[in-house]
Order: sequence, then structure tokens, then C-alpha cells
Amino acid sequence: AVKSYKNEGTPDSPTVGAGPYVMVERRVGQFIRMQANPSFYRGKPAVDEVVFKIYSNADALGQALKKGEVDFADSIEANVFKTLQNQPGITTVNAVYSGFDELAFNTGAALDDGTPIGDGNPLLKDKALRSALGWAIDRQALVDKVLGGGGSPGSTIIPPLYAALHLKPANEVTYDPEKAKSLLDAAGYKAGADGIRADSKGNKLSFRLFARSDSDTSQKSVQFIKSYLAAVGVETNVKVVSSDALTEIIGQGKFDMFEWGWVVEPDPNYQLSTFTCANRSYKDGGQILANLSDSFYCNPAYDELYTKQGGQTDEAQRWETVKQMQQMLYDDAPYIITYYYDNPEAYRSDRFTGFVPQPDPDGSLLFQYGTWSYENIKPVSADSGSSSSSSSNSSTVYILAAIAALVIIAIIVVVLSRRNRTAADLDDRE
Repeated sequence: AVKSYKNEGTPDSPTVGAGPYVMVERRVGQFIRMQANPSFYRGKPAVDEVVFKIYSNADALGQALKKGEVDFADSIEANVFKTLQNQPGITTVNAVYSGFDELAFNTGAALDDGTPIGDGNPLLKDKALRSALGWAIDRQALVDKVLGGGGSPGSTIIPPLYAALHLKPANEVTYDPEKAKSLLDAAGYKAGADGIRADSKGNKLSFRLFARSDSDTSQKSVQFIKSYLAAVGVETNVKVVSSDALTEIIGQGKFDMFEWGWVVEPDPNYQLSTFTCANRSYKDGGQILANLSDSFYCNPAYDELYTKQGGQTDEAQRWETVKQMQQMLYDDAPYIITYYYDNPEAYRSDRFTGFVPQPDPDGSLLFQYGTWSYENIKPVSADSGSSSSSSSNSSTVYILAAIAALVIIAIIVVVLSRRNRTAADLDDRE
């Protein structure tokens, strides 16, 4: 059934502090309807209504845009994005973005008070092992084969979109499987008759590797990662589970490795906090619950820098501290950052104009911090030669989201979204 929001702030009686649009109708898993707020302090938007439609099939998403059933598509899969290029009336944008994906390690699961939990393979506590595996991963191939070229190889946890903050390490790890083998040999992990390496006690480098069932890129990535690691003598047993299940597994510390990603906010504090000792799992009523830390990395020196940057008011000094923290994480390797991904978008440029990229000129058009595009989108005028049926007096823009993203959630509560969630996942939570 449709839930009505008529008594919770409408364009006729907007909520205090409401943005350019307010929600008036919602059908779970299907759509969210927003109406322009005439009391918005920067003025009522030119588009009267914004409807967010949810599609569970990537191909259907592309067809809907081609047929004109929707006007904007976000987070489009690479193969669908290609089919939309050079289509009449459609503009495609491979927007640069602030997200990254990683191969994460269980560096020693514990509660925030240091009490060990879980059943992670203790071999992954060895920084030398984790660092060596970084040389086995072909990041550029992942960009090409998983993202269809829509991204760039990863390195540190603050994406290059934030140029002043991003650290490009001088000791950057590249794809060199022979070096990976050499480093593993030096760390005492020798290959056995079956080709799988083991430590001096015979404990094999055989690990569980989790992927997400609701992410096509996650499942593709782990298959490549599995082959890369096998090539240097490391065995992985891939397990595919839902994002909800993986969140619980991680919180319990019952994993060795997993593939996931983050969307990084303009201020680095939140992302940096995910590696602090205090943000490991915790107990509540005897139950172990997940917190922000998913690698269980705990380094007092890192925590000191985290506290330091939080109190620095000189921007240049703070950015330097942030880069020191990135370098520390890079060297300790709780994550191998696989890639920074772009945000493929497409819209009916024969109907709507005025999108404001963030950042200019090649950033995302809707999945942003702020409501800039929503305040500036307007119908293509009748005298522009467009065949659009929209008018400036009564206009609705239909925005669709596939499995990978639900735009309205990103706009309204993006600071609460710590990971790449599916549309259904977000819809259930928010």
C-alpha cells in the first residue's frame, strides 16, 4: 500500500528546514514521489515534481530511459551504459566520483576493549603477508574488466576526487606477481607440492573470501582476485552472501577477506574513524554488534594522529596529518584498495537541462552533497526545438535507480550511508 505523507510536511505546509522538495508519497520497492517546496528559502524549483522509480534489472533500466519512461538513470552498469551512448535525446556522463572498492583483511577481530572475537585466520595478522598480496592484484585489469574502464586503479583511502587530501604514495604498489612471490618467500611462506604456500608450521595460506550477492561488480571482482592470488600460491574459497549477511559476518569477525567499498565524504574525519580501535565491534546486552571498523585494524599511533587531526584548525596542517594517516594505512595494509569507481549517469537531454556537476566539470549530476542540481534542473523550453512534452508550468522528472543505488537516499541522508547499498536495502532502512 502507498504510505501518504500529507500530514508530515507537504508543499502546502512544509516541514521546518525542508529542502527544495518534500516527500508526499512512497511505495516501498517501487517509487518515491517528491513535490517542489514553494517555501524553500532559495525559491521554489522549476520542476514541480520528482519521482524516484526503482528498477531491479539493469537492462530494464536502460530500456526505460530509451523509451522515455524515465528521464535520469544513476549508477548504470557498464554494459548498459554503452548501449545508451550516442542515443538520440540522451546524454551520457561517466562522472568522477568519491567511492572506492577494496579487498579487506581480518587483521585480528576484537571488541573495542580488545577482547578477541571471531574465527579469522591468524596468518592475516602478519603485515608482511598482507603487503605482499598487494603486488599480486592487477588493479588496472579490474578497472577494465569489472568496471568497463569506468574508474582508475586504487591506492589510498581518500579518492583523488579530493585533490588536496588524496595521498599518492611514493612507494605505490603495482601489479608484479613475481615480486609478490619473492616477498612471500622472504616472509617465510613457501609453496608446497600442491602449489599452496604455508608458514613454517605448515599452516596454509588458504582463506575465505566473501562477495556480495547484490553487487555484480563484487562478484566479478572476487573471481579475478581469486585467480590473482592463486597465481602466487594463495588459495581462496569464495562465499557469496547478501550485504546484510556480510555486515553481520564482519561484525562477528567470522571472515578472512571480503570485497566491498565506501563512499568518502568531503571531510575525511568519518572515513579515517573507520580504522580506529574504538570503532571495532562492541557488546550490547551480551550480543556482539558491528561498528564502523571492518578490518579490526588497531594502531595506537594511528589513533593519536586521528585525535590530532580532529583538533587542527589550520587546514594545511590538518591535511598533512590526514596524509600521514593514509600512508600509515597504506603501509600496514588492512585494505588493498582495488579501484576508484566512476558514477555512470544518463539523462534525457531532450527534456531536461540545468544539471550542475559536482565537482565541475565532470562530477556527478545528482548523487551529490547538497541539492544543487535539484534547484537548477528545468524542462527544455518549447522554443528550443525540443520535442519534449514537458512544460515549465507543470513538469515531472522521473529518476530511476537500479540495484546499485537509490538516489533520493543519497541526497537526503548521504552522511549516514557508510557503504554502497542496494536500492532495496536502502529503501528498507531509511
